[in-house]
Amino acid sequence: MENKINHSKNIILNYGVILGLILIAINVTSYATGIMLKGEQWPNYIYYIIFPVFIILGIKKFKTLNSGELLLAQGLKTGMGIAAISALVYVIYHLLFTYVIDPTFIDKMVELTETKLIEAGMDDAQIEQTLTITRKMSNPLVGSGFWILLSAFFGFVYSLIASVIMKGEKPYKELDEL
Repeated sequence: MENKINHSKNIILNYGVILGLILIAINVTSYATGIMLKGEQWPNYIYYIIFPVFIILGIKKFKTLNSGELLLAQGLKTGMGIAAISALVYVIYHLLFTYVIDPTFIDKMVELTETKLIEAGMDDAQIEQTLTITRKMSNPLVGSGFWILLSAFFGFVYSLIASVIMKGEKPYKELDEL
């Protein structure tokens, strides 16, 4: 009989929560320094690098803890689980931020967008149309759903790539008792 221990739950929770907290730290820093209101995206690039690294490390840890065995489905489950937990951690923060910490932030972003559109020389109809779309996309619930979908998609892509590369089974299968 095989005494295989499935470590994916702990790996998913640990790596997912840490990854979500890293994104929160990036956002808090961007907000506190005013970078977020300026619309600068470079702090998010840090997260775009860390995201696949955490997924790869989580899958690698799973493989190590399971004696070098990794099936494609196990790698996908682990990587997508990490992506999903990190997204949920961030969404909780995002909702707290937009409804409790700074409920005026979205209005400030819309005003900033309007100023930039006016400076770009757009006419009033174009500005109003763009601001309508911006307000809809800035809805915290829409943004949260979008974030979860993006995390799931990229989690799948990175998990698939990492799992295919790291895929490995034990060189021999233990025989069941005769």
